Amino acid sequence: MKVTVIGSGVYAKAITKILLTSDCHVFMWTEQEDPSTIVVPKEVEVTNNFEEAIKDTELIYVLTGSKFCENIFNNIKPFIKENQILILGSKGILDNGLLLTEIVEKILPNNKYAVISGPTFAVDIAALEPIGFTIGAKEKTSYELISRSLKNVYLEYSCEVEAIEMAGSLKNAYAIGSGMLLNYGPSTRCLYITRVLKEIENIFNNISSNNSVLTLACIGDLTLTCTSQNSRNLTFGTILALGNKDEKREYLKNNTVEGYENLKVYYKLFKEKNYDSPILNCVYEIVSQDKDVNELIELLLKR
Repeated sequence: MKVTVIGSGVYAKAITKILLTSDCHVFMWTEQEDPSTIVVPKEVEVTNNFEEAIKDTELIYVLTGSKFCENIFNNIKPFIKENQILILGSKGILDNGLLLTEIVEKILPNNKYAVISGPTFAVDIAALEPIGFTIGAKEKTSYELISRSLKNVYLEYSCEVEAIEMAGSLKNAYAIGSGMLLNYGPSTRCLYITRVLKEIENIFNNISSNNSVLTLACIGDLTLTCTSQNSRNLTFGTILALGNKDEKREYLKNNTVEGYENLKVYYKLFKEKNYDSPILNCVYEIVSQDKDVNELIELLLKR
């Protein structure tokens, strides 16, 4: 099976290693002017030409930063065939409140797509440790084809594509709040995660999603991001708990904190849609309006 990976960052390279163990012939697209500078296994063919990258491929994994995806979809539009399936591993929501799947439907309306999401750090994927993903796709046939390219991982299927996609960026926003609990023990953090899961369930009910909370993409990824010291979003929250504004600005300057941008967009979006999201709102107000972190504790204890 020929598979294309769009992107050449750490996450794209990690997924490529899984694809290779599944006997896929992998083409990788990079934005680098000299593709030979990209360090990948010798079996991987690297190009900066979109037409070459996706020619005759069955699956196209989009694994770049979410802010670059719209441009990528426009660039592959002249070359993509209707039978080629897009798999979106880029996590995020755009500043205008649109999900990446909505952008795909607008630019590439004739192509099927899926979302891949789960509790995975790139370093663990690259080490070929036992991991799992949720594949969100409207058609079970798309999931079955995708599963052939990911033979050596645990996969679960969901037809609730919008919820699976939202979960991948919502968990980053909520992880900031988890980091704010720096001065409290694991019992408080578990209280926080459980209350957040109930809040996400209420949000998903607004988009007719029945059981997406109990997936790797939601409860799995939320737990990982809210508890691991490798999470930049969690680390950012701990900086806020310490109350050092200079360190806050410096960290945002030197690190990509996906949850910071996601938080702003979801706060505005949920206000417009009248979704009940008091924990997310509280985290946003602490981040953007310098409210006291103790307000989050008060909210968690409110019955």
